[in-house]
Amino acid sequence: MRTGDRAGVEGEGAVTVVAGPGGDVARDGDGRERFRTLPEPVRLADTVEGHDPEPPPDPTMGRDPERDFLLRNAG
Repeated sequence: MRTGDRAGVEGEGAVTVVAGPGGDVARDGDGRERFRTLPEPVRLADTVEGHDPEPPPDPTMGRDPERDFLLRNAG
């Protein structure tokens, strides 16, 4: 189906099918109507972490790159 094509039979009990811009097909009563409105906004206070986080991991994993360089190149 091309964009904007309509297929179906007019009359009682007929289902209208409309191809959208991406070629997706929407049928009457398929539940897409519930996605047309946004949910209630979330308060900022509800999104903040409530407890202290753990300290971040050590990026050098306990190694000292300067000492390692010295030991590699000392001899």
